[in-house]
Amino acid sequence: MSRQKEDYIQSRIDYETVTIAESGTVSTAIQLDGVVPIGIIIPAAFTGTAMKFQFSHDDSTYTALYNTSGSEVSITVGTSRWIGLDKEDFIGAKSFKCVSGSSEAAERTVTIVMMRY
Repeated sequence: MSRQKEDYIQSRIDYETVTIAESGTVSTAIQLDGVVPIGIIIPAAFTGTAMKFQFSHDDSTYTALYNTSGSEVSITVGTSRWIGLDKEDFIGAKSFKCVSGSSEAAERTVTIVMMRY
């Protein structure tokens, strides 16, 4: 990859964080204003082993996120991991939340890797 192309791609990347409360499973919301998630960074301490997502078109009502195959979007997670996401699954969302597969033992901050389009 050329340096110019690499610089262009990096200029379109942002990082946002969401928080899952102690004993909670659902994170705070993240706004998708001209961006789509392309990855998620799981912290060194994380209780859940799966992550699902809730999608909103109005920043008020959240429902489970399904892909075009009709399957609920779910990824396997582990501590200290950078996991790629399929940006196509999130197109059309105004905001979304992460849902841990287990109640978190302490407050957790998860980093979402976003790409401007």
